[in-house]
Amino acid sequence: MSWNTALRTFATNPNPALIPASVRLAYSDKTICVFDKFPKAKFHFLLLPRVVPPLTTSHAASLKALLQWDKDEAHKCLRMLQAEAVPIIKMIEDEMIKQYGFKWKIWTGFHARFVVRSSKNKKHYNSFHPSHGFFLHLDDVLSWFDLPDDEYRTRASLKAASYEKLLKDDLRSWRTDEVFKIIPRLKDHMQSEWESEARKAAATGLRKAKRPAPEADADMSEPPQKKIAAAS
Repeated sequence: MSWNTALRTFATNPNPALIPASVRLAYSDKTICVFDKFPKAKFHFLLLPRVVPPLTTSHAASLKALLQWDKDEAHKCLRMLQAEAVPIIKMIEDEMIKQYGFKWKIWTGFHARFVVRSSKNKKHYNSFHPSHGFFLHLDDVLSWFDLPDDEYRTRASLKAASYEKLLKDDLRSWRTDEVFKIIPRLKDHMQSEWESEARKAAATGLRKAKRPAPEADADMSEPPQKKIAAAS
C-alpha cells in the first residue's frame, strides 16, 4: 500500500483508535494526527481532516483540491485544522523539552504540489524550506481568503509552473542563507546550527532539565513518521 493510500485510509477510518499507536499520535472527532512515514525533522507529523460529509476524499486529496471546493467550506476546513493543530503543537513542545531540554520553532503548512517523498535531493529539501515558497504556511494560505476573488482564484490554482521551478533552486540554508553543493554538507551544517541553538538555550537559561519519559507515553517515543514539522 502506498503512503498516500494509507493516509486516505486513516482519514476515512471511522474508528481511529484501531490505527496502530506506532502510526497514530492523536485524534479527535475532526482530525487524526499521524507520524510521517518519511520524517524530515526531529518531529514531523501529518494532521489529516477526517473525511465526513460534506468533506469528501476528493476534496481532501490535496491543498489544491480543497481550494477548488466551495470557498466557504474550504475556509472552514482550514480554520478547523488551525484550531486542531494547537494541542498537537503543545504536545510536540512538551516532548522537545522532555527529550532535549528546550523547545524551538514549529512550522505548520502544506506542500504546494505533490513531491516524491522518498527523494533525498535538493528538490526534496527545497520543498520544506520555510521561506522559499514551495512550503506554504497555514496562516499564509488562510490569508488568501481575505483577497479579492480574482486574486484568491489565482493563488488557489497553485499552478505547477509557478512552484515546480522553486524545487530546482540552489540548496540554501534556511538559517544562514548559505548555499551548499551537496546534501551531506547541508545536513552537517543544519546539525551544527541546531546544536548551536541548543547551546544558546542553555546559556540563556531557556534549557530545562530533561524530564524522564513516563512509561505510558508510547506515542511520542516512537520513531517519527497539512504537515507539522519542528525545524531541526
